[in-house]
Amino acid sequence: MALGAKAWAKAKAGRPPSSHHTRGRRGGAVRCLAYQKYEDVRGRRRGGRESGTSGGDGTETGRWLSVAGPSGSSSTSSSKVSDDGDGFGERLEDRYDVGRTVGKGGYGVVREAFCKSTGKIVAVKTVQKRPRHFTGRASLYRIKVQTEFRAHLSLGKSLDVAYAYEAFEDAASVHLVLELCSGGTLLTSSYLAGEERGGDGGYTERRVASVLRSALRSVVQCHLHGIVYRDVKPENFLWTEKGHLKLTDFGLAAFCKEDEVSRRPREMSGTPHLTRSPRPFPFG
Repeated sequence: MALGAKAWAKAKAGRPPSSHHTRGRRGGAVRCLAYQKYEDVRGRRRGGRESGTSGGDGTETGRWLSVAGPSGSSSTSSSKVSDDGDGFGERLEDRYDVGRTVGKGGYGVVREAFCKSTGKIVAVKTVQKRPRHFTGRASLYRIKVQTEFRAHLSLGKSLDVAYAYEAFEDAASVHLVLELCSGGTLLTSSYLAGEERGGDGGYTERRVASVLRSALRSVVQCHLHGIVYRDVKPENFLWTEKGHLKLTDFGLAAFCKEDEVSRRPREMSGTPHLTRSPRPFPFG
């Protein structure tokens, strides 16, 4: 049996592949794929033990936020998932009055919410545990959502990233409570031209440089926390009502240590029409 085949067989059996099974230049990619398979098998086994339930489409509907993420640590340290009542802990509705929808994506919906204890208006991103448009394996979708929540919560408070306060979970969905950014996207808001600060509405070099510095700082902060964002585009930068630019939507983010970069297989991630060709910006 070839060395790569041995590594794959061990991964399918739920055992970590050994490094001596994947030598050579191609071995790094084989080993990484085998480890991904191993994590997939282990995640499905763990999910079956902890939840004991799955949806009719194979999607696991038990606890998500209390399960260890891909790197082995808790997926959301600030999640409300204690063993009270129905097993999911404090409910979102116990702390927040959820209002109108302010945004929709491929896998989730964002709504305004009122915090009952502080009176603050926040945003709540709700992701269904049974996705309508995800074509991959259910266990991979679960890992994707866990990684998104864990990545956003791990960044803490920042001038350049939308703050994630806490997370909640119920039988059908997971909810991430976020800083509300109601000023529009990077290119659709008047904040870009500085009109809200007394500017003349033109795209000056100084103004554009300031915006780019904010965007770059947000990506650097992700890298300092071992997070590769993988979907940098204007639509994922939102303005607050005070005119601060914030990075949002960690749906394609991934954790990656510096020594893992060379061992990971090359793959293309992001928004398709942006990864295929350059997109001009309407500056000038």
